[in-house]
Amino acid sequence: MDSRALEEPQPLDICLLDDINVLAGWEYWLKLSYYTADLHIVRAWSLNSRATEVSFESQARALQGAIVYSFLDADRLQNPQSLDEALKGRRFACDWEQQVFPVGALEAPVSFAASPTGTFKVLLCKLATGSTLAHQEADGDFATREIPGAYASMALIQSSPATSETKMLRMQYRVRKSTQVLPSLVLEFAFQSLLIEVSQPMCEVCTFLPATLFCPADRAHLCDECDQLHHSASRLLARHKRLPVTHSPFQFGQCPNHPSEMIDCVCMVCFVALCPHCILIGHHSAADFSEHPLISTLDAYKMSMQGTSPSEEALSLRREKILKDLQDNHRLLARLHANFVSVHRKIDDSNKALMEQLQILKNRQVGFLQAIKRELLTECLIIEWMEAFFAHLRLALCPSDYLNYQHRHDLLAADLFGGTLRIEVELEALPPWVTEKLFLEGGFRVSSTPFSIPELRASKVADDNLLRVFLTGIDKTRKTKLKILETESTEESGVAACPASDDDSSSAEWSLLVGTADDAIPGPQVHALSKVLLFPDEPAAQGLPSQKQQEVIEAEGTNCERAETDKDTLPPQVRKALEAAERREREDLASGNGLVDPLNSIPRELPKQLWAIASDINFKPLLLILKAAGRQQLPDLLRNSCRLACYMRDIQSFLKKLLEFELEAVSHLPESMFLSAASLVSPLLDSMLLPPHPLLLMEDRRWLFSMLGAPLGALTRALAAQGEAHSGQNGAPDDVVFPPLKELVDRVTETRFCVIPATLRGLLYLLTDCIDAQGPLWGGLTRVHGGPPIPFNTVSAAAVCVCSQVLLCHFFATSLQLMREEALAGLTAKENVKQQLALAVPPQEAGKEVAEVAAIHSERYFWERRNLPSLSILGEALRRLGTFCWDPAVTAMLLDQDKLSLTKEEKAMGEALAKVKERLETHPDHRFFAELAVRLVSWMRGQLALPRLFSPLTFSALGQPRDGQNAAKAILTHIAKLDEELKNGEATLNARLTPEDIYSPHFDQLVSLALKAAAFTLPKTSA
Repeated sequence: MDSRALEEPQPLDICLLDDINVLAGWEYWLKLSYYTADLHIVRAWSLNSRATEVSFESQARALQGAIVYSFLDADRLQNPQSLDEALKGRRFACDWEQQVFPVGALEAPVSFAASPTGTFKVLLCKLATGSTLAHQEADGDFATREIPGAYASMALIQSSPATSETKMLRMQYRVRKSTQVLPSLVLEFAFQSLLIEVSQPMCEVCTFLPATLFCPADRAHLCDECDQLHHSASRLLARHKRLPVTHSPFQFGQCPNHPSEMIDCVCMVCFVALCPHCILIGHHSAADFSEHPLISTLDAYKMSMQGTSPSEEALSLRREKILKDLQDNHRLLARLHANFVSVHRKIDDSNKALMEQLQILKNRQVGFLQAIKRELLTECLIIEWMEAFFAHLRLALCPSDYLNYQHRHDLLAADLFGGTLRIEVELEALPPWVTEKLFLEGGFRVSSTPFSIPELRASKVADDNLLRVFLTGIDKTRKTKLKILETESTEESGVAACPASDDDSSSAEWSLLVGTADDAIPGPQVHALSKVLLFPDEPAAQGLPSQKQQEVIEAEGTNCERAETDKDTLPPQVRKALEAAERREREDLASGNGLVDPLNSIPRELPKQLWAIASDINFKPLLLILKAAGRQQLPDLLRNSCRLACYMRDIQSFLKKLLEFELEAVSHLPESMFLSAASLVSPLLDSMLLPPHPLLLMEDRRWLFSMLGAPLGALTRALAAQGEAHSGQNGAPDDVVFPPLKELVDRVTETRFCVIPATLRGLLYLLTDCIDAQGPLWGGLTRVHGGPPIPFNTVSAAAVCVCSQVLLCHFFATSLQLMREEALAGLTAKENVKQQLALAVPPQEAGKEVAEVAAIHSERYFWERRNLPSLSILGEALRRLGTFCWDPAVTAMLLDQDKLSLTKEEKAMGEALAKVKERLETHPDHRFFAELAVRLVSWMRGQLALPRLFSPLTFSALGQPRDGQNAAKAILTHIAKLDEELKNGEATLNARLTPEDIYSPHFDQLVSLALKAAAFTLPKTSA
């Protein structure tokens, strides 16, 4: 036993129990546990104060499990101890972690055999079980088995009413920690009955014969003879109805408080038996009991026998709920088993397909080499055959004939085997696929998702590379199989890798010029490793570098903007451009003008000081600085503010105050103008997705990409089928745009909020809460463009429409813009690679005229950019659909949907929109967008009305010291530059903002902090 558990047991707060109702409850529990009615409690002691009980119950709730009661015999404690000694010493010296706690039916006390008529003591313990592991006999000894780390307790079912003939429930429990056990009561009891014996009623006339009948009119018990004499005296008495004596309400004895009265009724609230004097003048005559329902003792007995009492009904309801929960659990188990079998089958099928693919490649290579081997063996056998025949001739012919045949033998050998070799066995002469090395690429990944999540991928992929057109880092091997280049990237990894120290220095790690597609995870496939990566399906394939040239690029190239590396390792052109950019930046941000020098390191406490000043007065100093920023500086400034808020673990408060600040500023405008009029909200939402360094994690962006994949593919195929070159500026025909847009809305409306990434969901919740808080300004039911209100029940209509517009215009549309910029960046990087390598003239351009070469370049240019128009077209359609969330046509359709629950005023407003409906009939495109907007707004309203899910805001590089310091540098640099522009009168401020609004004591403190940061430089250390 662990002695640490016995060092300082908790002292007991012992008091004698005298509450008759509490004792009656525990007495019945003991009778149930020992399965006998001949038992009564003699005395009972409570061991804890009310505060201790409440504290233990809160701990049990924290473990998310039930509280189980266990009666422990003193002789069966893990460390045998007399309960009398424990009560005197006010402590229990037991190691509860090793104790086995019986629950349910109990065995007789150990001392029962020696003294059946004596008294016995048991200790009642409360167990906070938490998550319980069901022990099986095959798992070993229950008393000595170690409880696994994921569970707080362990249970063993020894018998149950379903499996035992005696209908007994007997279980045993063990707990992980001693703090999960609370000794609660000590009960002293005896196996003796204290039932009040009620004698059979006697006849109230003759008083010596047992009564057999009861007359309700006379309220008397009579025997048969007295009944005949009494009720035959007159016709009126003969009409009295007589009942068997067992139906008499006065058969339950005399009242203990009024011995002269018989008990005849029961209170259904207090559950006590009463006589007439108890109700009129006794303890139940007070005004507090006047509303308590009373029933006769006979009816109470019938209810108890028929199982119609309130307790029986409550148990029946509880049993039904448990059975329903068990059925739901069984269905879930069946679904999990079916899912496991399905995944197991898919793994087996994939393994079988891999082995078949491997066997095909093996048979192809081995078959070719075996064919060469057979040809070589055939020639060898022919040679041996010819030599054997020539040896036979030497023995069979005379010398002169033998010489003649030797000449013929030489001629035949020269004809068969002379000249060039007919079978090439050199490695250089063999086909390249014969000597290719086989390798396994990719891997299985089993992940878990809720069963309610819809399929995020299209059922049929129309284009091999559809979802990867806009992502870099994916090359094709031969036979159009994909190969992912593996690179390390700490910026886009999704989960920030915190350094071991807070130093600003980082190792020089550079990625490839061809970026990494973090979200492209190929399945397991067997490949034959080729020496040259080719694109056989694309005209521009011949212009790609060879394997050796690619190795040169990997050794010299870089595209990581934030990496710190030695400039000498860069190519000359890149090094010159970088030095020129740094020189211009140092000239613009000269430390002599009081600006922060980016080459200096700031103290680690400086970000905290900056945040303490900027977050004062509900972030007003920082918000005013953001409002004063120009359109070019605002995205980076917002991004740095968010990174600093993440570093200070205050991102939720910062975003909430920013939204409240903007809502208050535009509260005089219509709700539909919120996103366009608020100068900080739209740039903030866009900065979370747009480069450089988006704030959203890669997992969140991956969900947006997966939702957009199928509609993009459909739009790309439609544009290709029409053969029209859409630039993305002039739009596309409606019959081309409508199906992909409808498919995207279908995918969104079939998705539940639990599938949406937590950060995106948290932003929508935050927008909803902030807009609903503006209820006095905007109203709970909003008016759209002067039209009637939209009847939302749980959240305001303004919040629903804003969230729908944000989802379309800022989450999905901005993701398309991110795809487009990444695609253009990848094309630019490819062009730079070709220029750096200075490739020779490709064979298809050799010897051709300038016009023909230009035509080849033009064809290659448009081929590489063939997928960009679909991004722009779909983005424009999404923004147009976002504006339709506020259209009066949407209001009219929503009123039609909810017309059964509308008020008279709302119905009158709906009738005023009849003209809007007529306009929808004459404008099909308008009706299409309105119907999609109605579906999206209805879906958003339903999801926001559901109980809130836990949705923490998690951004990339959350809380990294280096990231917070860099953000503080950028903000202080902007503050110092803004102060200089204000002093020189060169600042370009918003029309609603003046220098007096910015200048404040807080702004002076921020400027002073910026100057302090500019003057600070870490001391240089020797190499």
